[in-house]
Amino acid sequence: MRVDEQSMQISGSEQLIEDRIEANLTRGHASYALSADGRLVYLEGNDVASGGTRWVLSSRNGERQTLNLPDNAHHPVFSPDGRQLAMTIRQDVSALGTGPNEDILGYVALYQLDDGSLTRRSFTGAAFRPKWTPDGKQLVYGMFMDNAWGLWITAADGSGQPSQLLTATEPVWPESITPDGGGLIYGIGVFTRGGDRLHLLSLLETAATGLPLLEFGDRQIGAAISPDGRFIAYTSNELNRGNGDERASVRDLIVSPLPNVNDGQWQITSTTAVANAVWDSSGKSLYFWSVSGDIYRVPADPENGFRQGAPELVFDSTLQQSSTSQAPMFAVSPDEQLFLYRELTEERAVIAAETTLAVLVDNWAEKVKQLLPVTN
Repeated sequence: MRVDEQSMQISGSEQLIEDRIEANLTRGHASYALSADGRLVYLEGNDVASGGTRWVLSSRNGERQTLNLPDNAHHPVFSPDGRQLAMTIRQDVSALGTGPNEDILGYVALYQLDDGSLTRRSFTGAAFRPKWTPDGKQLVYGMFMDNAWGLWITAADGSGQPSQLLTATEPVWPESITPDGGGLIYGIGVFTRGGDRLHLLSLLETAATGLPLLEFGDRQIGAAISPDGRFIAYTSNELNRGNGDERASVRDLIVSPLPNVNDGQWQITSTTAVANAVWDSSGKSLYFWSVSGDIYRVPADPENGFRQGAPELVFDSTLQQSSTSQAPMFAVSPDEQLFLYRELTEERAVIAAETTLAVLVDNWAEKVKQLLPVTN
């Protein structure tokens, strides 16, 4: 449409200039850019958000159940008794000024697996990434409120009021809680841009201060403490920083001892970029989700030091990739019998499989002038 430069008024009717530009109409953006000299570049495609996704609960024998969860549900985690799921329900929080992190924020909710009910558990600010305390009685989550980030804790049954554990000037979110409930590993940094570090916070001290857990790498995320509290699995780019641009930002899955993380290091993956890891209740299996959408299992032997077997594929790439590679799209029940994952619908899978072409249009500004001639 034509805009008068003096009055800034729109006149005339809209004109189609280019079609088949890749877009995400759910989040309101399209894949194109304009240069100052009048050239246009865009990705050819359709609405990548059309067709939707579904959350699937699958048993080891292949039985599948589609859960009645909204499409904007993220970050699921089983309760210690395996009867509930805590998760983020994403919603528009742009008015709060959260910047690049807004697409992973919303509110914390609980989903009952027996009756399919969904209950909200946070009511202020913009919350995300809930984690259960080991006794299943409380939830810890990150939140942005009153122009500040923080870690908060609230009763899982909805009683009482939430209390703040930590205040920060940049995004913070819980990653894993020690089996005795006394310590919390949390992430800090710009969540959607990968500038993340892992810190350790005592939950037994009043007004405790978080301390850096790892002193290397700058993309540490997806931490999970083993059931016996002796090891931590996490993803980091620390082993790839000297390997050139291609793998400098790729995160591998690494296991280190706790609390002395510098006393050992075991590299679990080296060829697959990893987003998140989950231990089973015995500590003898480590599941991880690759950014390509696959779920793998790694046999582990934590008895004598730490030993691991070769990764085994559990589910293939019908799983949806996250909008940010850090956000987990799967969960494993405590008894290791149920797997929850987010799957593309058939329609969405066809769109995702289409080859994307980058199109460059020279003299695009001239084309616009022909369609919308300037009138005096």
